[in-house]
Amino acid sequence: MGLTAVAASLAPRQATVTPRAPTTTPAPPAATTEAPELEAVTGAPRTVTRAVDAEAAPSRIAVREGDTLVLEVSAGEVGSVILDGIDRIEPVDPDSPARFEVLMDDPGSYALRLLDSGRRVATVDVRPAA
Repeated sequence: MGLTAVAASLAPRQATVTPRAPTTTPAPPAATTEAPELEAVTGAPRTVTRAVDAEAAPSRIAVREGDTLVLEVSAGEVGSVILDGIDRIEPVDPDSPARFEVLMDDPGSYALRLLDSGRRVATVDVRPAA
């Protein structure tokens, strides 16, 4: 019996293997080719950044309810820019664009215009969240 105990202590032990769940690395998200207009209709709120030239033809900016709009408006002269309905007025001059950062939480259309002349430089369309 003594020899059995010595032999058992000298014999190599078998490693106990605990089965593991296979590990997988998540695949990177697939690149989307959706048009920006389609992105505006679906998904979580986002930050939409746009630049508007007050000297160019009026533009349209589409966002979704709940999006944050970051907007820079450049102009060739000193003045003020107003985002109607939001009641935000920002100064503008040739060296310093007007800058707006607004949570767009009410659906509708909002005119962006030069305050002194009343000329519309853009329209912000806020669509209801899906």
